[in-house]
Amino acid sequence: MQHWDILLSNQVNKKAFIQTLISGEAKGELAVFNNQKGILFSDIAIEKFIKKEYQYDIVEASPESHRQLRTFSSGERKKEFLKYCINQKPDFIIFDNPFDHLDQASRVILAESLKDLTDEIAIIQIVNRVTDVLHFVPNKAQIKDNTFELHPISKTESHFKTLNTSAIPKAVELHSFHESVLIKMENVSVSYDDRKIVDTISWTIKQGEFWQLIGPNGSGKSTILSLITGDNPKGFGQDLHLFGRKKGTGESVWDIKKQIGIFATSMTDLFQKGHTLEEMILSGFFDSIGLYI
Repeated sequence: MQHWDILLSNQVNKKAFIQTLISGEAKGELAVFNNQKGILFSDIAIEKFIKKEYQYDIVEASPESHRQLRTFSSGERKKEFLKYCINQKPDFIIFDNPFDHLDQASRVILAESLKDLTDEIAIIQIVNRVTDVLHFVPNKAQIKDNTFELHPISKTESHFKTLNTSAIPKAVELHSFHESVLIKMENVSVSYDDRKIVDTISWTIKQGEFWQLIGPNGSGKSTILSLITGDNPKGFGQDLHLFGRKKGTGESVWDIKKQIGIFATSMTDLFQKGHTLEEMILSGFFDSIGLYI
């Protein structure tokens, strides 16, 4: 049973490389996996699973909890999906950047789970950062191009370019919302199957304020933000005001969304490698993935 840590350069077609492993077409030292059953653990695989459960109204990944995967936080989703992958009894599991979107405590827990897993199932971790390489994985290699040839990992440090700071530019058009309070929630709670995710939260956001919402995976950050963006139906019937209107008084989700710009790390999976950061941000003005005009 072999375990591998594989560092991919950004130029590599990761999807094609993973397909060679799953379909049993790997070459060189990785050919040892060609006659074995593999399963993929990734954010995209989790999103596909969430869509499947939602589309068919089933609970498959976490039957013992009677909860669909979408009702868990990012860290909990990964934990539940890992259980599902193990239950499929594969010979190996491919982990595609498993530490993305996790806080430090969740990263430590996941790393310990992977270390325990190596006793029973082979693991292949695919990462894009040297810092995510696991010390307990004996075989380490780097892939630099689409030949998928294995090379020793070169630990070259990269430094972020220091950007010049300047004032935030004035808006091109004046905003039409004139009230001082943007968001107001009083004693708002959210529960799933009698499990409270958010408990009597009160929060007021005014124009000109800057906020940072801090907490570990599973503490309710994403749930609170989904109430603000109008995506969470749990906001109905509660003391929640969004841009001057009480939730559920005839506003559409688009009335709310036109007041908000939002970016989540999970959205980057929807863009192609050819998109620039500028194109990704500008596409938000057109409610599209990528620019078409």
